[in-house]
This record gives sequence, C-alpha cells and structure tokens, in this order.
Amino acid sequence: MPPITVAKPLSPRAVASYIRRMAKTRARRGSYLFQRPGSQNWYIKLQSPTGRVERSLRTSDRQQAEILALPLIGEHKAALLAARPRWVRSWRLEPGREHVGEDGSRIIATDRDLIYLDHNGAITRTEPNAAEELVNLPRPAILHFGNPPLSISEMRRMGEGPIIDASKIDRPALPKKNGDDAVLETYLTHRNIGGYDRREAETVWALFKSLCDKPLKDATRDDGRSLVQKFKDDDNKSATITKKIGWLRAAVELAIDEGKLKFNPFSNIVPKDDDELERVPLSEADVKACKRKLHKLGESDQLLFRLLATTGMRLSEAFQINGELKEKGVRFCIVGEKT
Repeated sequence: MPPITVAKPLSPRAVASYIRRMAKTRARRGSYLFQRPGSQNWYIKLQSPTGRVERSLRTSDRQQAEILALPLIGEHKAALLAARPRWVRSWRLEPGREHVGEDGSRIIATDRDLIYLDHNGAITRTEPNAAEELVNLPRPAILHFGNPPLSISEMRRMGEGPIIDASKIDRPALPKKNGDDAVLETYLTHRNIGGYDRREAETVWALFKSLCDKPLKDATRDDGRSLVQKFKDDDNKSATITKKIGWLRAAVELAIDEGKLKFNPFSNIVPKDDDELERVPLSEADVKACKRKLHKLGESDQLLFRLLATTGMRLSEAFQINGELKEKGVRFCIVGEKT
C-alpha cells in the first residue's frame, strides 16, 4: 500500500516546533515545577500541541506545590494521551441489542457482527458491525502500514511532517467475553460446531442477552420463557423454537457437568403445542399430472422428482447426494451420513 500524505492545516514550522518541544519535554522526564529568578513561589509549566501553559501555584513549599499540581498534571497527561495517534473503534449499531432495519428486518448486533433475521428468525446475512478509524495524526504526516514501498529518506522528501507506521499503533481490543459468553463458546468448540449452526447458536444467545440483563447463574425458567415467547411472537413453530433453545440448553448442561453452573434456565421451557405443519400427500391425479409434464423439466430435475417419488426421501436429503458409487457391482449413493 503506498504511503498516504495527510492534509496540511498546520504549517510545517509549527509542526517542527511542536516536535522539538515534545523532545525536550521527554528529556526532562516529567519535570513540571519551576521557580523564576527572584521568586520563591513555584509555578507549573506544561507543554501541549496547542502551546505552553504556565500557572503559578502561589506557594514556596515544594511539597505543597506538588500536591496542588497533581490534578493539573493529571489533566495534562490525559489530554496528551487523548491526542496521541490511535485507532478508534465504533459500532454501526449498539451491541447486545435487537434493532429494526430500514426494510423492517430484525438485526441482532454483537461486538463483531450484525446478524440479519427474516420474519421466521432465520439468518439471512451477516455484516461486520465494528469499524476502525485512525485519529489524531500530526499534520502534515506521511502514513504507511509496516511495509513502505520507499526508503525512509525518500519518504521524507515527500513531505515535511513525521513518518508514522500505522501498523505499530495499538488497535483497540474487542471487549472480552464474560464467563457466560464462554459457556456457549466452550460448548460450540467442544462439539466442533461451525458454519450456519454456530451462527444460529450465537444469534440465539445474543437475543437472550438482549432480553435478560442478569448473569446465567441468576437466570430462571421465566427468563428462558421470555425467549420462547419472543420466538412465538415471530411466528416460529414449537419444533423450531425447541431447536433454537436447544443450543443454549445443551451449552448450560455442559457447564453444569463441568461444575460451572448449577441450574439450567432453558430446560423444559418450550410447551408441547400441536402446531406442526401437516403436509397432504399428492393424490393419484396429482401424480399423473406431474408425470405427464415431467418432460418439461431439465434432466437433473426429472431425476430429482423420480428419486423423491420412489424413495420417500426428503428434499433436503436428496440435495446431499454428490454422486453415485459402486461396491461389488451394486450401485449406491450416500445421503448425508446414511447410505
């Protein structure tokens, strides 16, 4: 990546003067108290990018002067720290909450991702939630990212400001996961769960945290039922709710086995409702109509129809077939983990 020359609102002379003053300040190694010739009173002298600040402490007692100077020095150091070049992380949406998108979709915001859900609670897509910006660069300055294409001397000829390696500026760390987050993380890692299932489990956990502001050790079944009710309000069937809650129930069960928790707020909280979608089988007339127009489908779709019609296989199972195998003259295919 080529070096970036930052805009130049300050004059080169002002920047050079500031850098020299900063070098002198570092050389003094924290000397802030001084006495003027002919005066016994101490005064404090602070150097900042905006100039020098001098203030009399109105005392000749060195120890008293140090006490009076402490808050001023603290504010000064805090201002210098805030003025240093640094990466700043911001979130597009506040983490730990559920939001509504412009199109009416539901969005679960985590420290890392925005998880978009449809009206059934299924994940439609994920996007990064955190963005980073480099602020407080001295101006003018030449910025590179650890692998400058030019030598330092050549880069110095490009501008009059300092040369900054952005790769050496500490980036803000993501908030550490607490013990409750580790309960789910441990379970997913223990079971080697990844892909869609992992994202679904993390989404359910993020949704529960947005509904319950207490730690897992204090959560009750009523807290778990609030999550069930949320899924019901989103028109999820009981079987779907049981599957989603199952991620958290299994994670807590593992934590209980390991002695980290004592109670599972997600156990036996989904009521048994007779709300399954009953699918009516095709009638003889329907089957005949399908066969008459089967030639209008492509070759692969014709094969798919025949496979489903003759085996009773589910559509999701048929889509798992990658090809045909043969063993001792017998042709077969593998459907998931079944043969």
